[in-house]
Order: sequence, then C-alpha cells, then structure tokens
Amino acid sequence: MNSTCEKLKQRWSNKHESGRVDFIQGNSIKLLEDRYDILIPGTFKSYLQTTAPMPHQDSVDDDFVDWWSADRIKNIPEEYDGEISHEQIAKHSGKYLFFADYCIWSWAWAICCQSGSDYGKIAVIGGKDRFVADNFDKFVELSLTDIDALN
Repeated sequence: MNSTCEKLKQRWSNKHESGRVDFIQGNSIKLLEDRYDILIPGTFKSYLQTTAPMPHQDSVDDDFVDWWSADRIKNIPEEYDGEISHEQIAKHSGKYLFFADYCIWSWAWAICCQSGSDYGKIAVIGGKDRFVADNFDKFVELSLTDIDALN
C-alpha cells in the first residue's frame, strides 16, 4: 500500500472507537471503469482498493471532508445539476468521478479519468470550478495540511 493511503488510514483510524476503520477491497473498480468507460488513475485506484470507506459508510474527517465509499462515487452529470464554469472540465464532465465533498456538499472534488493532459487531476466543483491538485497524492497531502487550498 502506498504512503498516501497509509496517511488517510492513520487519520481516519483516530476517529473510530475500535481503533480501525473497515475498508473496501476494490471490488467496485471494474464496475466504475466499465460504467463510465474510463481508466481510473493509479494512486486513486489504490485508494479504492485499500482505503476507501466500506459501502454505505462514508467517513467524515476532522475538517468536514466526507470521503465517499466506492458505491457512492458518481460522475459529474449523475451527481451535479449545476453548470460547470470551467470549460475543459465541462467538456469531459462524464469522465470525472466525484469522491469526496465538503460540509454536506458545499462543494465536492472529482478526479479526471479522461486520457490527456488533465488525467489524474483533481477539480473542485460547486462554485468556482477549477483544478486544485495535479494528482490524488497531492490532493491528500493538501487535505491533511492545508484544506483551505482545496476550495
């Protein structure tokens, strides 16, 4: 397991009385890839396989980030009714997967699964739509150290 996933597990384990969190073992990845005709980026795929919360058990952290279980993950058109203000994100919105939101969906984050220069980048949606991290590793690092950089 990579260090990004370990950092998340460590943070979340502090929130549960038992000292551990139940994690999904990646059985939803192929379903997501087939459903949206995408290829999920590497570290995000590892996160889904080893770290994402169990189905129907999202995990809200101390900064009010609600990390979604794999069964809740959807692309932008299925989850969001608003207009996307960023042209490039809007153009390929069906290839972006939402995986977390802030404070009961004040805004949410989606990862680009469209091949090309934006592949793997993380976008914030719900207001000023834009890219906030070049990859999932950077997103996790910012979520642990500078949550304000992600909105």
